[in-house]
Amino acid sequence: MHIDRVLLRRVYALIIIEHGSRHAHMPGITAHLGGAWTTQAARNFLMDLGHHASAVRFLIRDRAGQFTDAFDAVSAAEGIQILRSPPQAPRAPFASG
Repeated sequence: MHIDRVLLRRVYALIIIEHGSRHAHMPGITAHLGGAWTTQAARNFLMDLGHHASAVRFLIRDRAGQFTDAFDAVSAAEGIQILRSPPQAPRAPFASG
C-alpha cells in the first residue's frame, strides 16, 4: 500500500495479514519501492517469525511488479505456496502458481 505524507511525499508499506487471526504485520516502509526491497522485507519477516514460519502454508498476493520471482522464491524456500490473484479480478477465486 502507499501512504501520502505531508508535503506530498509518498512512502510504501508492505503489510502482511494473517487470515485466521487477522493479525497485521508491517515488515517495512520505504520511499523507493522495488523488487529487491520487497524481497528483502520478506526475508526479514520470515526470519522474525523464526520457527513459527513453518506454520505459514499460503501467501495470497496480487500481481504487482514489486513481487518478483525472487520474492516468490523466498516464500517457496520456507514451503509456502504462492497464490496469485487473477489479473483484473480482485474477487475471483485464487489459482496457485
